[in-house]
Amino acid sequence: MKKLIKLTLVVALVLGSSSLFAQKLGRINLEEIITLMPEYKEMMTNMEAYSKDLRDNLETIQVELNTKYNDFQKNNATYSEVTRQLK
Repeated sequence: MKKLIKLTLVVALVLGSSSLFAQKLGRINLEEIITLMPEYKEMMTNMEAYSKDLRDNLETIQVELNTKYNDFQKNNATYSEVTRQLK
C-alpha cells in the first residue's frame, strides 16, 4: 500500500512538473515589426535613391547605344570589313 501511494505521488509530481516546462508557441508579424523600426524609413529612402540612380544610368547607356547604332547604320557602306567587325 505504501508503494502504491509513493508511486502515485511520484507520477503526480512528474506530470505536474512537465506541465511547468511545456513549450509555448506564438506567432509574430515580421513585416509589421520591420516597418516600425526607425531605420526602415532611412533604408527605403536610400533604396529609392539608388534605384533612381540606376535608372538614370540605364537611360544614359541606352541613348549612347542608340546613337552609336544609328551612326553605324548610316556609315555602314563606307566602313571596311575589319572596321565593321570592330564596330
